[in-house]
Amino acid sequence: MTEPEYLKLMKGREVRIDFGPSGFDPGSLVRHARNDHKGRSAAGDFDEVWCVFDRDQHPHIENAIDEARAVGVEVAVSNPCVEVWLILHVEDRTAYIDRKEAQNRCTELGLTDGKSIRDTGATRLRDGYDEAKGRAQALRYSHLQHGDPSWANPSSGLWRLVDRLR
Repeated sequence: MTEPEYLKLMKGREVRIDFGPSGFDPGSLVRHARNDHKGRSAAGDFDEVWCVFDRDQHPHIENAIDEARAVGVEVAVSNPCVEVWLILHVEDRTAYIDRKEAQNRCTELGLTDGKSIRDTGATRLRDGYDEAKGRAQALRYSHLQHGDPSWANPSSGLWRLVDRLR
């Protein structure tokens, strides 16, 4: 899976990341984060809880985002998938892109090999983080200016989490 590999690549030395289950729909992931970690949060075992998920074709993503906010869980959504975030590290992308096209583009750019980050891609991702963040913020602003949700296609909010990890 690309997301944990990417986050480990980008984290600072003093940060510990615990990954929960993958493959959940966004609503289930938010409920798991809320329920499973409620006690550990009260005990001070960690500072923040984040849900990272792809937009994909999940029909109730707005509900999951609202539920997460209501219970203090941060959310980083990539639309259509995390690969669009990786693409933003090396090039602009403002036009709609589907999941398969984004995955293929990551391979063409030498960033990934299937769901794994290539060794050569790791350097490009680390070096391109500031550009990716700027591009993602520009996409967010553009979507909001057009009356679309901030997570419209293409977009990624992963920069918010990476900023916290660095």
